[in-house]
Amino acid sequence: MERIESIKITRLEGGRASEIKDKVVKENILVIRVNGRQVVGLIYLPGEEKELAFGHLFTSGIMENVHEVQDYSYSNNTANFKLKDGIDIEDRIASCITGGRLVTTSCGPPDYFVQLKQGAGIPKVSSEFRVRSETIFSAVRTVSKCAMIFRETGGTHAAALFTGEGDLIYLSEDVGRHNAVDKVIGASLLSSVQFERSFLVSTGRQTVDMVIKAARAGIPIVASISAATSSGVSAAESTNITLIGFARGRRMNIYTHPQRVLV
Repeated sequence: MERIESIKITRLEGGRASEIKDKVVKENILVIRVNGRQVVGLIYLPGEEKELAFGHLFTSGIMENVHEVQDYSYSNNTANFKLKDGIDIEDRIASCITGGRLVTTSCGPPDYFVQLKQGAGIPKVSSEFRVRSETIFSAVRTVSKCAMIFRETGGTHAAALFTGEGDLIYLSEDVGRHNAVDKVIGASLLSSVQFERSFLVSTGRQTVDMVIKAARAGIPIVASISAATSSGVSAAESTNITLIGFARGRRMNIYTHPQRVLV
């Protein structure tokens, strides 16, 4: 599947214009349907559709675990889920902020922000897992090195899950920072990874919706190359997540619960 497209552009450099070829990432729309009902349409980087679909349903609260899925299929840019009988899918969709919407690559809608700023209704992360600061710095370098589509185009975000020893579990890229995290969590969910003994690294800014994804999975530590916002810090504080921003070189800002980072 093609994920990068070569196009002609006009480059202005040193006061001169020239026509050259440049590479850009491709986008598509993934529709997710649950029990015959459209839940969401995601603008995403083609590839890893199953991981993205499972990850999104899980981190949005529509699916609590993979055992709830009775059947899954994918065709014509649509991921179809059949959940087991007895699950109140209407109630879950109603409480999910993306229910029936098209989600862009920017931020979640305003009602999501209001609902989850304080981590309302999201279980607290109870893991006492700790990681050495050098392990986190090394993981950030690994993400930067392995994000090959970004290195070619500059047009993606990356996310990755690591063990406490710094071993890479799964890495993914996408045009949306939310999708990159969902792909990683979805892939790890399907592989029965112990989220409570792992940490997440992202290139995207940490807003409330990003933090809540980690909280639903029970990931205790989230580190980003980018900044955290006030809503992200508030959500991390209330859900007991260690939130780190500006993890670059030999520096990081630890916004919440710093006891998990061993210096």
